Amino acid sequence: MKSIGVVIPFLNEEKALESVVNSLTFALKKNEIPYQVLLVNDGSTDNSEKIGNSLTAVDGNIAIIHNKTPKNIGNAFKEGLQFFETDLICWIPSDGEIPAQTVIDCYNVAVEYDCPCVSYPSNTFEVRTLLRSVLSRVFQAGCRFVFNVPIKYFNGITVYKRSNLKKLNLISNGFTINLELIIRHATHFYVPFKEVPFELNKRLGGEEKALKFGNILNVLKFLFFLKLKSK
Repeated sequence: MKSIGVVIPFLNEEKALESVVNSLTFALKKNEIPYQVLLVNDGSTDNSEKIGNSLTAVDGNIAIIHNKTPKNIGNAFKEGLQFFETDLICWIPSDGEIPAQTVIDCYNVAVEYDCPCVSYPSNTFEVRTLLRSVLSRVFQAGCRFVFNVPIKYFNGITVYKRSNLKKLNLISNGFTINLELIIRHATHFYVPFKEVPFELNKRLGGEEKALKFGNILNVLKFLFFLKLKSK
């Protein structure tokens, strides 16, 4: 079977981290999928670091990297890209919002069809605030229009061949890593994406960061930059 590497970045996620990691490794073992997990401690100041270290002690397939200061999600993914020796790669958030089964579903489709598989939420309005749900819909529609990539959701878990991503000089260090991966994979390899639905869970912990003004501004700047680069 093909192996998969899963990056789990975390910043002050003491309430959710252990549950997220245990749910993921349980699902991978149950489906007999060879795996590696890389925990990236992105400057946590709570008990997350201790929890992460304890998880590596009980599972030899789990490793951890400690960043003294936050370097953000995109940087964590790139650390995983260099660290893993697996066939496939993805990342999941450490807040418990995306169920572990989503990784399994994306893995199965990616292996069956030999292409990247991206996930999309089927219950956004039931779980997230109205404002975030509406802004998300607008963002997804804008990305489809600007980049002409016909997928439903640019922020879900996506499983890729690791060897393909190593050919790309990824530049995003932040939340925009998913968008960059999708757009640049589509324009470099011309391989269609498969899509699978999943149901969002309510966050188990951590701070909501998506609607912070700084993050929104950085996303808009990167969209503009990525569009110029893709011409």
